[in-house]
Amino acid sequence: MEHIISILRIVLRVLWLVPIDDNKVVLTAYNGRQFGCSPKYLSLQLVKDGRDVYYALQNTSTKLPNGIKILKYRSFSHLYHLMTAKYIVINSSGITDLLPYRRKQILINTWHGGGYFKIMGNDFFVSKSHKKNREISGKNTSYFLASCEAFAKQLPRAMSVSEESVYRSGLPRNDLMYSRGDGIREKVCDYYHIPENMGIVLYAPTYRDGITASVNESGFEPIDVNMVLEALRKRFNRDFVFVFRAHHDMIPDNLSENAINASDYSDMQELLVASDVLISDYSSCMWDFSLQRKPGFLYVPDLHEYEAGHPFGTKTDDWPYLLCLSNAELSRCISSFNEDENKSKIEHYLQISGSFEDGHATEKIIKEIMS
Repeated sequence: MEHIISILRIVLRVLWLVPIDDNKVVLTAYNGRQFGCSPKYLSLQLVKDGRDVYYALQNTSTKLPNGIKILKYRSFSHLYHLMTAKYIVINSSGITDLLPYRRKQILINTWHGGGYFKIMGNDFFVSKSHKKNREISGKNTSYFLASCEAFAKQLPRAMSVSEESVYRSGLPRNDLMYSRGDGIREKVCDYYHIPENMGIVLYAPTYRDGITASVNESGFEPIDVNMVLEALRKRFNRDFVFVFRAHHDMIPDNLSENAINASDYSDMQELLVASDVLISDYSSCMWDFSLQRKPGFLYVPDLHEYEAGHPFGTKTDDWPYLLCLSNAELSRCISSFNEDENKSKIEHYLQISGSFEDGHATEKIIKEIMS
C-alpha cells in the first residue's frame, strides 16, 4: 500500500494542469462502503444548493437520491474528480486523504464517531508507516470536525492536524437527532414490518478483532435476546421488538431468530431515531443516541479485555449510560431503570465533554466552510 500511495502522489500531479472546479464536491464514507454518516447528510443539502455532487462507492449499483453522481471508489474517474474538486469530504482515514491536493482545495474530515470514548490515531497506532500517513493526511486536512471539546483537544496530537483545522461544529449526521423524527420511525417500521405500537430496542455493539469477527464469536456470553425483551416489557409495560445492527467492520451474523438483523439497513442514524431504547457497548453510537435523551444500556461482559486492547480516552463512570457486565446485570438495570437518573447521567457526560451538537452542523459547515 505504501508503494501505491507513493506512486499515486507522483503520477496524479499531472492533474494539477486541470483547473479546480469551485462548484464540485466529492464525498465518501467508510472508504466507499456506505452511502451514510455525515458525508451523506452533507451531500443531500449540497444537491439542494445546486452543487455538482459526486459520491464514491465500492458498489456502484447503490441507488442514490436524484442529483448525486456515483463514482466507482478508487477508479480513475474517482481520482480525477478528487484532484479537480474544490471540496473533498471523507469520514475516515484511507487513500483519499493521502493524495497530492493543491492548496486551493479543501479537504474536510467529518470523522465517524461522536464524543470521546476510545483513543485513536497516533495514540493507538505506533508504526512508522502509520505516523507517516498521518503526517501527510494532517497536512492535507483543511478542517477536521469535532462533536465535543474533549475530542477536539485530542485531534492535533492524535491525527497530526493543525489547531486551526479543528472545527467545533458537531456532526452533520447528528442533526437528525434534533429533527423530531420527520417520519423516520414510520419508515423503519414499514421497512421491517414492525407494528408502530411496538417498542424498538436497538442492539449495536462495536467491532472486535477486525473485519472478520462476528459478534457470535467474540469469546463472551452473547446478549440474551429473550431476557432483554421480557425485562423491557415488564419495565415499560409494552411489547418490544429486538433489532440487531452489526458494526460495519464485522460479519453481520444475526443473534437470534427472535431478532431482526438490520445490519444491511442503509442508515444507522435512522435506526437510532426510530428506536426507543439502545443497548451498545463501546460504540460512539451511544453519543448520537444520548442526544435524544432516550433510555440506554451498555452490555460490556468483556470490559477489561476490551480496554486492554483498545484503551479508553475517558472514564467509563462518566459515560452516558450504565455499564452491565453480564446478562443478569443487564436485566436488573432494565428492571430498575429510572428516567430521571438516565437523563442526569446523559447531561453529565455531554457537559463534561463540552458538546457542540445543536442540530445545525450541516448548516454551519456549508455556510462557513463551503460558501
